[in-house]
Amino acid sequence: MTAAIALARAELSILARDRVAAFNVVVVPLVAAGYLVTNPPPTDQIPGPLAAAAAAVLLAVFTSAALVLKSVMVLAQRREQHLLERWRISGTAPAAILAGTLLPGVLLLVGGMAVLFPAVAIALDQLPAQPVWLLLAVVPATALGATAATVAAAFARTTDGAAVVALPIFAALVGGGIWATFVPVGEITWRMRATGGGALTELVRIGWEGPADGGGITAAAVAAGPSLLAILALTAALATAATRVFRWTPHNR
Repeated sequence: MTAAIALARAELSILARDRVAAFNVVVVPLVAAGYLVTNPPPTDQIPGPLAAAAAAVLLAVFTSAALVLKSVMVLAQRREQHLLERWRISGTAPAAILAGTLLPGVLLLVGGMAVLFPAVAIALDQLPAQPVWLLLAVVPATALGATAATVAAAFARTTDGAAVVALPIFAALVGGGIWATFVPVGEITWRMRATGGGALTELVRIGWEGPADGGGITAAAVAAGPSLLAILALTAALATAATRVFRWTPHNR
């Protein structure tokens, strides 16, 4: 745990010194939230589920960009610098190395959604019916994104190639998330959930709109069960794949 925290602090320090990256992952969400709050659309032009759909797509985008893409780039760069190899040889547990390297991306995702979810609610004047499910959407998003980033990083030979290998994940999360906004919340299918983005979207929509039958927390838990199961299965599969394919040394060795 100490090693993971030390690595995470080092990565956050590096991020803070990278002005472009810091602007993209810190300033952009704040500016976007400020714009939403200060320039809301006319209330008579807001369709009922727009807030839920907007929040769901934002979660998919931030999971892809702030967590997956950023983490793949960092892992590829640290591999090129032989730092992953040195940390591994030093006796630091693999889980601690990955946790410390991935934690900044997780914090960026959580921080971004902590700003953007309230901004969407204020701008569109649509408060979530069961806010706890928004939290329960972010938590599995971090697990899914972190394991997906670890697998993708195994195929990123260079930092510049990170965006290419992360593209299929971006397509699955964002595309699946958008796909699942075009049907009523009670009609999201297993094919949609299998993209990962569809499952996250269902959790966000349950939190914002409530379950399809209009029930309370118990009905919401039952409705969220399939998506939670889909995310758990995807995360477990990705974690298993990561243990098999992840490389600690540069690809040219």
